Amino acid sequence: MMTARLLFGGILLLVAMTGCSEGERIPLSPPSVLCERPLDSGWYALNNICDGRSPRDVVWHEGLNPVVVGENGLVLEGEGPGHWMVQNLGLSEDLTIVSANAQGDLVAAGKNGSLVVRSHGQWQIETSLETTTWHDVRANGQEIWLVGDGGALAVGIPGQSWRTVDFPDSTDLLTVCAFEDSVFVGGRGGLLSVLVDNQWHNVAPARWGQADVSSMVRFPDGRLVVWADSLRFRELSGWATSYGPYFNTAPRGRLKYRDGYLWYATSSYRRFDLSSYEYPTRYSNFSGTTTEGTPGPDGQVLVLSQEGGFSWHLLQEDQTIRGEGDPAGILPLNKLIRLDNGTVISPIDYGLMEITSGGVEKVPGLSAEVESMIYGSSEMAGRSLADFYFINNFTLVHCLNGEVDWQETV
Repeated sequence: MMTARLLFGGILLLVAMTGCSEGERIPLSPPSVLCERPLDSGWYALNNICDGRSPRDVVWHEGLNPVVVGENGLVLEGEGPGHWMVQNLGLSEDLTIVSANAQGDLVAAGKNGSLVVRSHGQWQIETSLETTTWHDVRANGQEIWLVGDGGALAVGIPGQSWRTVDFPDSTDLLTVCAFEDSVFVGGRGGLLSVLVDNQWHNVAPARWGQADVSSMVRFPDGRLVVWADSLRFRELSGWATSYGPYFNTAPRGRLKYRDGYLWYATSSYRRFDLSSYEYPTRYSNFSGTTTEGTPGPDGQVLVLSQEGGFSWHLLQEDQTIRGEGDPAGILPLNKLIRLDNGTVISPIDYGLMEITSGGVEKVPGLSAEVESMIYGSSEMAGRSLADFYFINNFTLVHCLNGEVDWQETV
């Protein structure tokens, strides 16, 4: 018996010493010698698609896929959960803002004057117009306007020409909103000015004080919505004396408009109906602290977290939100569970991920009720994905063929 064990051990050692040749499968046993390649070529890393670079902004133009930009030149184009294309533009600067014009051409900008455009589907890096940090980018028809530190202001059309526009002083400009023949800019110390007929006019009410004007957006009915310590509304007849809803948390990103609603990021991404001042509908982020989001076509929403997570949401007819975490973002792998048939799963908020040799995918076929009861901290066990148990808030739930079979307090 001892001879057989020694012989078996010798075979493992021999394989470990000679197994570095390509095509060999090396047993998953402690290596006896160093090897220049992984012990088993069947293993791979489950990487965050952002590669450690925090996403900063996202745009989702009608008829196009969403585009995410972020640190160190991060540019991603997505088709849906788990399906992203990384655009390697060779840019090392942080991209913090992105916007689309009426034709669907894109402009992304950020630190040290960084500026990239996508025109007719082609990406390219533009020559810096200013040595500044760009803070906002907004479209007006085909034109796209940019504002930044030191009074930097520029306008151009992606794939065509760009020019800088003079601003009266060197105040840091934080936001811009252009429409028809007027260009509003906001900045530090309560700055809010409008350019009309080549003349700048200060339009910030004195009662605002020195609050930074950090974001603004225009509704099609002509109202201008501004963030300056709280939401401020400029009606066609002038500034409203009542500011409407009260917010005690400043937006983390830029105010956005789509389909009659105001959108903004705080601890979660929110949709607000300014026609009735209804309480905002919240879209939670499944992985990390919400940093930004964007409304998309057909009632869809994409939300980003600072840690690189993505979540896709859809507001349904009954006004409930159906959300889906994206495995291309950070997948919490601190809780891997093996079912009796060998399936390996990881619970996430509102669903399950299955880990296979082909990748990581969300488990299909679970009812909305089951998904809503599963959290990343859920304890789970079972025979298979068609027959498993989990604990939710001191309740033991049996899931059979994707539906709740029974549940009881434990």
